[in-house]
Amino acid sequence: MANIKDSYFKKAILCLLALVMNVSGIFMLSGCNNKSNSVNITDFWEYNVKFQGEIIEWQPQFADNVEPLYYTYLSFHNGEQVLDENMPKDRVLIFNTEKEYSAIFTNKVNVNFSTDTLVISTFTTSYPVSNWRLKKLYKSDEQLNVTFVRYRQKGVDDATRPIQKWIAVKMSKQNASSTKLTIETRTV
Repeated sequence: MANIKDSYFKKAILCLLALVMNVSGIFMLSGCNNKSNSVNITDFWEYNVKFQGEIIEWQPQFADNVEPLYYTYLSFHNGEQVLDENMPKDRVLIFNTEKEYSAIFTNKVNVNFSTDTLVISTFTTSYPVSNWRLKKLYKSDEQLNVTFVRYRQKGVDDATRPIQKWIAVKMSKQNASSTKLTIETRTV
């Protein structure tokens, strides 16, 4: 009789332990994601920033014959690396009209160009799978400043061959004569 009780007791303890480990694992996985689509309203209230879609990553579909004009230095396209040193490593494109946008891209976007501006940032990175977050977006004089943060997990090497990453942000109508893109890295 004692063996039967011990057997049930051991099975109950093992089941309870497995349940606790599963629940702990779920909490650990959900707590490790630093990707945030939220915007700190205190930083961006003036510009009414909204992300385009649920995630901020965006893959362009180009109009005919313009794609190579928007490549970034050292990124790979069609199996070949862009080695032209005259190409920028990053750029920020500002679209205030549907005509400006559709001259380059064929993607359909949910932007009312009469009230909104679409800001598309693109840059070469070897860390496309890292978590990226918009940190700052502000206008200083006539320059639009965009800052993204790449969150790097400590001890995780997630580097790949360089690719061109695209991130789109929708904001209230803005005019700017120049742009500046800053990318910061934080280890978590």
